[in-house]
Amino acid sequence: MATAHDGAGAVLIGAATQAASEPMDAEDVVETIRRFQPDHRAYLTGRDDSTDNARVQLAEFRALMDAVLTPEFIARANDPEQRGTRRAVRRAEVWADQAKNRILRADFSFAEERAISGAMRGQFVAMVFEGEGLRQLARLYPDNAKIADAVAATRQRVAELGSFTEVEQRIASAEAEKAARIRLRPARRTNASLAADFNRAFKASAYTAKEFPGAAILKTNLIETGWTVERNSITGIILSRYQRAHMGIRDAEGTCHAYMVLFEQKATGGGGYGRTYMRSGQHTPMACENI
Repeated sequence: MATAHDGAGAVLIGAATQAASEPMDAEDVVETIRRFQPDHRAYLTGRDDSTDNARVQLAEFRALMDAVLTPEFIARANDPEQRGTRRAVRRAEVWADQAKNRILRADFSFAEERAISGAMRGQFVAMVFEGEGLRQLARLYPDNAKIADAVAATRQRVAELGSFTEVEQRIASAEAEKAARIRLRPARRTNASLAADFNRAFKASAYTAKEFPGAAILKTNLIETGWTVERNSITGIILSRYQRAHMGIRDAEGTCHAYMVLFEQKATGGGGYGRTYMRSGQHTPMACENI
């Protein structure tokens, strides 16, 4: 069976394969519910399809539970004479209590105030998945007081989150508010030729070509007074020099970004340096009128 970190998709594939090849028992169902978790890596990396995938996984999980949790299956799962019944119930109760505590402790405020969309989506999907897991456990063990308590304690909290669409609207609102607050760092000096060189290096970057094709540079602020030299830690030989700039760009869709970019030149010896290139950068959306 798939490991927990493989995410809900792998768990559902494993459970469905098992269900097709051999009958699932109560322990298998409890384990499938326990492992029904989102792939948090998808949210940390900001994948565009992460929310759509979560919707699909939730529908597939519900379909699998509907297929497995027949009246006959539920009756067997609650028959104390059946092998493994008590063990499965204990595991279900422990997980239900843990899920309840996680849902009740979840706090959206930090991520929402800072418009960290990946964290907001990840938290929301995790709570929805665990809320659905509790609901399915209650179907499996309809007379279990501990599981019923977990469902009752978390029902309102999960309902308050709203739908996938409503959460996306909250994320969009938080991002818009954050974008309105963002400003470029003020320039500490002016140097038209250096700014032009940085603009050229930015446009020549493979990352820019992939992520921001057709982007327009609206402003380049030189936020440092000069170059910082990097030396070999042992020999002291100069390896390169770097300098940052804060750039205002507009992408092809019309969204503006504040882009903190680190530009670098490799040392060529004899006090010389090579062509400027973009070494790294970090961007965040901003209101175009604030550039």
